[in-house]
Amino acid sequence: MENLIPAASMPDELKKRGFYLRPETPSDADFLLTLYLSVRWPELAATHWPDASKRAFLASQFQTQKQQYGATYSGLERLIIEAASAPVGRLYFLSTEREIRVVDISLLPAWRNHGIGSALLQQLGCEADSARKPLCLQVELHNPALRLYQRLGFQVRDTSGPYWALERQALAAISFHLREAPVVQHFVE
Repeated sequence: MENLIPAASMPDELKKRGFYLRPETPSDADFLLTLYLSVRWPELAATHWPDASKRAFLASQFQTQKQQYGATYSGLERLIIEAASAPVGRLYFLSTEREIRVVDISLLPAWRNHGIGSALLQQLGCEADSARKPLCLQVELHNPALRLYQRLGFQVRDTSGPYWALERQALAAISFHLREAPVVQHFVE
């Protein structure tokens, strides 16, 4: 599996700020659970469950997600986003013959809304453009990241189910098709 975002092609904007990507390892398990809890915890605010129950439920959901990703996405690229040698997020994606799929991009709360996710998605978009593949992902309707994805050029492709399927067409493929389109000339006499 090719690494589409090796450290050398990390967005310059993020490299200058001390960020880099590295492969996930088993030693990341505690961080990944903490990250998952930070993403999903707000969803349980209305339950009024004790914190211990929320944590146990989310830990179970995390294990289920981990197993589901392993079973569904053969060849999944699992990267840890680091700043100052500390993990701050994760980026999971898969490149197939027909698309590049972002399976998960998550950041700890203190690192959200600082342009990190945008820069990584733009870099993946450049890789998708070079490969003439669409960049695809799924998002819950009420996820605030939906606005970010739309700003980055993702279009809604399917709204059935709890997740919306979004796709950003490869710009190279679009311009290639435009170059091959017949030119229609209109003459005025």
